[in-house]
Amino acid sequence: MNNGEFDKATQAFTNLDGYKDSDELINETNYLKAQHLLKNKEYEKAIELFINLVNYKDSVKLKTESKYLLAKQNVSQDNYASAIEIFEQIQDYKDSSHLFQEANYWEGLKQFNNHNYHEAENLFSVSKDFPGSKEYLAKISLLNSYEGI
Repeated sequence: MNNGEFDKATQAFTNLDGYKDSDELINETNYLKAQHLLKNKEYEKAIELFINLVNYKDSVKLKTESKYLLAKQNVSQDNYASAIEIFEQIQDYKDSSHLFQEANYWEGLKQFNNHNYHEAENLFSVSKDFPGSKEYLAKISLLNSYEGI
């Protein structure tokens, strides 16, 4: 465990079958592995481990931080739909509420440019306080009045 060989340590502690504090050490090993994954930007794997740790130490806080960083990573890779899904879960964390609106705006712009106006309208409606959203909502309203003509 101290050498960073988390899987081997977990297996060794599991083989002890509840001897002394082996169950506690399994949790500690998984916690350290999750922290290691978080540091190495393997957010999805870290989130999974933090979820399994339930309330061990500050695992709930670190799970939220991992989700936040994963969502920000998705935004940087223009994967706004995934970012929106994550930011929606953690809107009270840091500036997630603002980033949620921003991701909705950029995904709305993508949908608008792909002529998916109804989807864009939904996204811009969520981000209506984000600069530019109201202008696109007005454009969509105008386009909707000509739909079918």
